[in-house]
Amino acid sequence: MRRPRPASASPRVLVAAPETGAGKTTVAMGLLAALRRRGVRVQPFKVGPDYIDPGFLTSAAGRQGRNLDAWLLPAGTVRWLFDRHAASASAAVVEGMMGLFDGYSGSDDEGSSAHVARLLGLPVLVVLDASRAARSIAAVARGCQVLARRIEIVGWILNRVAGEAHLRWVREAVEQATGRPVLGHLPDDPRLRLPERHRGLVQAHDRRGGQLAAVLARLAREVESRFELDHILRLTRRAASAGPGRCPCDAVAGAGPPAGRRPVIAWADDEAFSFHYAENIELVETLGARVVRWSPLRDRDLPAGTGALVLGGGYPELYAEHLACARRALEAVRTFARHGGAIYAECGGFMYLARGIASGRRRIRLAGIVPAWVRMGERTQVAYVEVEAVRDTLLVPRGERVRGHEFHVSRLERPLPRGAAAYRVLTPAPRPEGFAGPRLLASYVHLNFLGRPGLAARLVAAASRPP
Repeated sequence: MRRPRPASASPRVLVAAPETGAGKTTVAMGLLAALRRRGVRVQPFKVGPDYIDPGFLTSAAGRQGRNLDAWLLPAGTVRWLFDRHAASASAAVVEGMMGLFDGYSGSDDEGSSAHVARLLGLPVLVVLDASRAARSIAAVARGCQVLARRIEIVGWILNRVAGEAHLRWVREAVEQATGRPVLGHLPDDPRLRLPERHRGLVQAHDRRGGQLAAVLARLAREVESRFELDHILRLTRRAASAGPGRCPCDAVAGAGPPAGRRPVIAWADDEAFSFHYAENIELVETLGARVVRWSPLRDRDLPAGTGALVLGGGYPELYAEHLACARRALEAVRTFARHGGAIYAECGGFMYLARGIASGRRRIRLAGIVPAWVRMGERTQVAYVEVEAVRDTLLVPRGERVRGHEFHVSRLERPLPRGAAAYRVLTPAPRPEGFAGPRLLASYVHLNFLGRPGLAARLVAAASRPP
């Protein structure tokens, strides 16, 4: 993983909102698309552990979106990650997560968009949902300023504006109350909205037939005509991040397979399994592994020489019938596990390894490696978690604590056998979690390897010892 070059002053902005679902993604995508149309090289980022929004930001910018998570990653790693990718761009746009001050807890803003803005010295552009209100929006904006300690709010974007009169009322109220300019607005137009499903937006790769390209083109035109782009670029020009970064690969220097050997890691990557951090893949490659993308939906056999298999999260419940019909792929995974192959599975991968997925009275059988059924629910479980390994596992040694996050609507129908758990969840509420065997780790917990590079080193080491 290369180190960033020193960056000259360039526009860098964090787009946030007071509350969840206030159009941050739409505004960030519009900014990226409009700047790209001007010929600006733009680098997109997303605050937090989100897997879906970075796909839309990637489509808008034409560059891979990156996650900046101040709770999962050390501060120095967040700075390093931002500088590394912003250094090769002319501008950087960071989309916030949830509300501007929402992070790990209600007592402070650790892990929030405001926290990331402080770490990186980023100016903040706040998106205000103007629907169904006018002067009251000024109270929300002023409240953001009251809580915005040690971050700079440079201006406001009004979203879902009903018309010219509505725009005038809200603009006057907000600017009078805050002393900061309204720098753009978007109309209340359903053609600018992105469709949603459980666990967030419909993924970027699901927008077929040019739909996403049409939305991006429309957003770019709207931003160009309704935003003060030149003013935004002037207000957000910054030199470098607020402090030195630290390359996470320093922590595992010297780790990796013997010289001349590149173990193969098969990494599930298709419509059913698309939740993964690019940095996780890049880190194991830096440590000497060769990652081969593999599709449980379309491929039959595992890649030749596979030493380890990674099954990340996604939407296996939407493709359960197709996964069940891909019998040869299921049997290849079963055989690999039976022969002692190293398998790491997160969330959707955990579901794939289970006996199957139950929804209502319907049951669809899958790999059957984890001795439990998973059942679809109605409420999404979203939380940062800290876990402790209760036994030696493929990635985490017994007694070691790691931070992760959960993001799922399914659950185990019945508890797994006593002693089979991989982790003990420490926060927010103690409970057993996951399933582990000598060469298997499966859990609902998502891990970012940059937060604990030793996880990647252990995965590469396991892949170097094929069954």
